[in-house]
Amino acid sequence: MFEGTLSDTKFLVLTVGVTVGATIITLIVNSQIQSGLIRGLENRLRKAGTERYTIQDPANETEDDSWRMGIKSAEQDWRAILNINGWWETNINFRVLLIFSLCSWITTTIVTLLTPTLATKIVPYDVVFPDANFGYYSEALDRPCFGLCEAPCNASFRSAYTWRLGNNSVFYAANDGASCPPTFMMRMAQGINTGNITDNVYSQAGVAVERNAIGAPYTLFSGAAFRNISNEYGHALIGTTQCVPVMTKNPVRCQTGGNVTVTLPNTITLTTDSITAFGEVWPAGMVSACGMGRDMSVDSGMANDMWTAPWYGAEHIGKALLGFSAVNDPAGQVPYASYLAGAMNDPDEPKYRAGSSTYAVMCVVNPRSAFEYRSVTLDLRALGKAKGSNLA
Repeated sequence: MFEGTLSDTKFLVLTVGVTVGATIITLIVNSQIQSGLIRGLENRLRKAGTERYTIQDPANETEDDSWRMGIKSAEQDWRAILNINGWWETNINFRVLLIFSLCSWITTTIVTLLTPTLATKIVPYDVVFPDANFGYYSEALDRPCFGLCEAPCNASFRSAYTWRLGNNSVFYAANDGASCPPTFMMRMAQGINTGNITDNVYSQAGVAVERNAIGAPYTLFSGAAFRNISNEYGHALIGTTQCVPVMTKNPVRCQTGGNVTVTLPNTITLTTDSITAFGEVWPAGMVSACGMGRDMSVDSGMANDMWTAPWYGAEHIGKALLGFSAVNDPAGQVPYASYLAGAMNDPDEPKYRAGSSTYAVMCVVNPRSAFEYRSVTLDLRALGKAKGSNLA
């Protein structure tokens, strides 16, 4: 949708200018009509005077007083023309009243015809969002960010998450590369609203995304299709509405659990517990050993990892288990374990402020039923309300 490009100030100035001009025109027209009607009265008065002095028998002039009626009628019209008649004379001078009533509509008519009206026009527009073959490549894999390695698949996926299918094929998703979605997600993390999510959940490229539009494709407001329509209509563009997939359910379930051990000088090892989420039981025993670039005998540290679904089948693509672990330094000066416990709203958070305390969290991610197609509106007018553009 788009509308006229006049700003509120320009629109106001133009409206005032047209109104003043129309008022002046109306005054000129009224004065000319008034002058014409008064000249008409002169002719009627002249005629009445002529009839008065041409009566054949002055002694019987009372028998023919049409000239008196003419003068009285002219007097009534004269009062109406100069707008000094009383309200009780309105019906008597209906003709004059009608003429000036029609003139009073001149201002309204001119203002209505010449003042621009802000109108909205709907134009066809289809957003294009990427699928698994959208052309971006991972620098590390030298292949598309998403893809399928058909069986028998013997490729090495050192920089990708993988899910094995029932026929031993492998679906992969690159987890590095400046052009791949995980990189975009890390950039978006900086725009997450941790203050008041009633305003928006996160912002991306200057667009404030509301709760009912979480996960809407980035191309909705930054893709080639949007740039084309924006270049065509410029500032007249006020918004777009598209049917796109958005996140309607929370795809993450978290709980405390797991075992954290420290191997000096610099290794944190996280071993997961069993966790049940979304109707599935994830087995215990997944291990992540993270070498830290610090001396754990005196420093605090955190180690995180991700494991894809251990089951085979296309129905498990996208499922993953996240593990988060934290270790405090012996002196408890930087209590990472306390921070992680606080993020979980753990009522026992204070006890994790002690030196050498550990804390672990496991989260199951299952986005397979979290997305639905919804009509999403990009409101570009919100920018003028100091809210950024809204996506809802």
